[in-house]
Amino acid sequence: NNAAAHIIFITKKGIIKKSKLSDYNLSRRGGAQAIKLDEGDKIRSVLFTNLEKVGILTVKGNFVIIETKNINAIGRVTRGIIGIKLNTGDYVQAAQIIPDNAKEFVVITEDGMCKWIPTSDFKVTGRGTKGSKIHKASNLQDFLVMTKEEDLLITSSTSQIRLKYTDILDFEGKKLGAIVFLDKTEK
Repeated sequence: NNAAAHIIFITKKGIIKKSKLSDYNLSRRGGAQAIKLDEGDKIRSVLFTNLEKVGILTVKGNFVIIETKNINAIGRVTRGIIGIKLNTGDYVQAAQIIPDNAKEFVVITEDGMCKWIPTSDFKVTGRGTKGSKIHKASNLQDFLVMTKEEDLLITSSTSQIRLKYTDILDFEGKKLGAIVFLDKTEK
């Protein structure tokens, strides 16, 4: 049975909260509060998990991998704990489940730069750390978790670009990246 047992919330201010998914089996018409947010905070990611690792990326390039099994499940109307410490002006941009068979991360910037990074470049750390620098750019948008060598299809509202895995520059065993040109009106 691969049904998710937990739900994880990650906020813009770096808070992570894990709850049992069964806590949200409610039959209320108006819904129910799922997390208590600090003023000015908002949910960035909601992940369904069976205690897999989670990667958290900030817009200024910090990246942390956390073992969710080490985070206690708490009730619905609670805040959560610090998942990633943030530098001044930084915030969480994305979060993803990191499966055990992950091989590489693809980091994507607002300007259309994609960079491949082997997962072996990062170690699992505890929650509440700043993590490591995944990219020197300060306008990161998202990251993908690659479990096998496969091509990417990058789309926007007006274009599509297929990025072949074999065409990415390779330098001393590292995938350097590729610039994907977008229309100047697109981000």
